Amino acid sequence: MAAYFSYAGVTSNAQWYASAKAQAQYQAYIRAVVTRPAIFAWELANEARCNGCATSVMQNWVKTTAAFIKSLDSKHMVTTGSEGFGLTTGSDGSYPYQFGEGTDFAANCADPNIDFCTYHQYPDSWGISAASAQAWGNAWIQSHAAACVAAGKPCVLEEFGYSDNCAIELSWETTALKTAGTGGDMFWQYGDTLSSGLTSQDGNTVYYLSDLWNCMIAPHLADVKAKNG
Repeated sequence: MAAYFSYAGVTSNAQWYASAKAQAQYQAYIRAVVTRPAIFAWELANEARCNGCATSVMQNWVKTTAAFIKSLDSKHMVTTGSEGFGLTTGSDGSYPYQFGEGTDFAANCADPNIDFCTYHQYPDSWGISAASAQAWGNAWIQSHAAACVAAGKPCVLEEFGYSDNCAIELSWETTALKTAGTGGDMFWQYGDTLSSGLTSQDGNTVYYLSDLWNCMIAPHLADVKAKNG
């Protein structure tokens, strides 16, 4: 959002969501991208927040933007790109469940032009203690899955990471796979060896065929294959 600030004459995310000039430019960008082929689904934005805003601000933006995308392309799915913040289902009162970032997961998921919903999982970045991270993460998955079942829509655990900790992350993968309402999970992030060397390691990168890959990804892929035949 900050990339639009100077152009639109705004200084905050809250102003960005309400700025006609910023939204017009954003929709021009959407129009240019949505007319391209070979797309699985459209995402409104990655991890959009509006700290301190009423949840209605982002809810209105979701409604307007999802409808606009559908008007351009009715043949592809649309999703939110949400981290999953703002949820009463299963809430333990911790920061990610609260509504302070201006997001209401269930309300945004319920929009008729949103086809499936996303949530992310980075408890170490969200103030969750190391001692409770594994159990907290499993509960976070189950809470969002339940909200998605209630909305009648599938969900994807679109990003997750925990400092390359196989035991914790494999536990989350197992929970996501067996919990109704979550249709898939995607670890952050894939790494490989190029001619120039290893791709970026941001603290959560899992390199292809590394020890971590063989511990965390290979068995999960086998479990997914076994479940789906």
